[in-house]
Amino acid sequence: MKLSNFKRIITNDFDQEDQKLVERLGGNLNDGIDALYFALNNKLTFEDNFLATVKDVDITVDATGTPIIRTSVLLLNNLPVKGTFVISATNKSNAALYPTSAPFISFSQNGNALFIDNITGLVPNNRYVVRFISFN
Repeated sequence: MKLSNFKRIITNDFDQEDQKLVERLGGNLNDGIDALYFALNNKLTFEDNFLATVKDVDITVDATGTPIIRTSVLLLNNLPVKGTFVISATNKSNAALYPTSAPFISFSQNGNALFIDNITGLVPNNRYVVRFISFN
């Protein structure tokens, strides 16, 4: 459900004696309502509204899911990562081969560097671009 348009608080809509107060309050309220209105009408993004990092990583894993080359990404902050969600995995070696299960990342962290220790679900020895969200 989308919110219907809202009427902004306009100083001239009020009696002369109330206009100074309405002017002072209206600016703050209008800005806050604008932000809330846009957020509740499908304008939220992970990058702008959640304490999370969205990253793409180019990776190839062996038969155990261990990256063939040590792989790390820089996070937007150095807060501890609570977990990750893989939101896409595109096989760049062979478009006809898909992940064998939902990819899951095991990781370690050092400051704002996230090291990918293992990714399950990828076809071994195929190059993938994996997009994931790491949540703080």
